[in-house]
Amino acid sequence: MTPAGHPSRTTSARWQDVLADAEQQLVVAQNVLALTNSDGNAKPVAAAAVIAAIGFGDALSVQCGGTINTQQHDRLPNMLQRLLGPDADAAQMTRLGRILSKKNAAQYGRTHRTYDTARNYLEQTERFTYGHAR
Repeated sequence: MTPAGHPSRTTSARWQDVLADAEQQLVVAQNVLALTNSDGNAKPVAAAAVIAAIGFGDALSVQCGGTINTQQHDRLPNMLQRLLGPDADAAQMTRLGRILSKKNAAQYGRTHRTYDTARNYLEQTERFTYGHAR
């Protein structure tokens, strides 16, 4: 059994399934944002955007190293940097780290997320996705 937060081995062929799940989560975030009033609680958008970013990072880690991070997602940028080596884009790894630093607030925080804040989470996830993960 793999300890929590440690990468577990998986087949590198699985990366396409992980990528498809991440893409679906991104679409969910985009659709929910489109349905959210600008003065409403956009917390579901923020949470979905963070989950999508994790999924895209996981797809990269599976594709490049056959590993997937199981819990401590804040370690994902360092794991990707290690797996990608010189191909790792430092700006994208920083972006991913910033997105992941908001995970607990987006998913478990008691306060709502404004439309603009949630839109920013989504935009940062899209920049990570389109800039590196696809």
